[in-house]
Amino acid sequence: MLELINLKAGYDNLNVINKISLNIKKKKITLLIGPNGAGKSTLIKTIFKLAKISQGKIIFNKKDITKIPTNKLSELGIVYMPQNMSFFSELTVFENLIIAGRKSDIKEFDVCLLKVFTIFPELKKNTNKISTYLSGGQQQMLAIAIAIMQRPKLLILDEPTKGLSPKIVSGLLNKIVEIKKLGITILMIEQNVKKAIEFSDNVVILENGKIIWSGKKEQLNKKKLRHLYLGGNI
Repeated sequence: MLELINLKAGYDNLNVINKISLNIKKKKITLLIGPNGAGKSTLIKTIFKLAKISQGKIIFNKKDITKIPTNKLSELGIVYMPQNMSFFSELTVFENLIIAGRKSDIKEFDVCLLKVFTIFPELKKNTNKISTYLSGGQQQMLAIAIAIMQRPKLLILDEPTKGLSPKIVSGLLNKIVEIKKLGITILMIEQNVKKAIEFSDNVVILENGKIIWSGKKEQLNKKKLRHLYLGGNI
């Protein structure tokens, strides 16, 4: 679905990612992990043209999108949820969802809304609640729900469980699996490595701007993970 070919990118004259080639499989959850400063967020920003590409191509559904501007990517079905939760805190849950789905016709909107409330019944119970008064976990659910309302083919999540308690982390990752079952491809950065691997299909390990390992999660045993990334027990 999404293919990065020999990609080099960064900021000003500094390349943060170097000659990366990666194929994100359709209808799978691909987990992108690595130490701080490895280039994970820069890689995501490069897809959205928020980092400068100096070499390589980005292909989405067999179309070269390397030069397509950021504001046109959502029209192709590529939706990004950044670390900083994106919603209008002074509006209700339902008002936020209406705004997110404003480009859909009534039928499409209703279908998306049903999917959102099926995955996130917590939001359905709080449709008229001002978003700032939701719990941290509920706010993260709302941010993801807003992304779903945009009808993505590819959903990119940057640390969706950041700042959440371990109990809530498992619940949210379960919901991300439910989103995949809707036919949505997911590329996800996570710091909760051990837990996130359980819910992923494929894993990519990034270090110093380069991919040092990629494959199915079943191929990534504990010994490899310790050696390649953690340097200790998990």
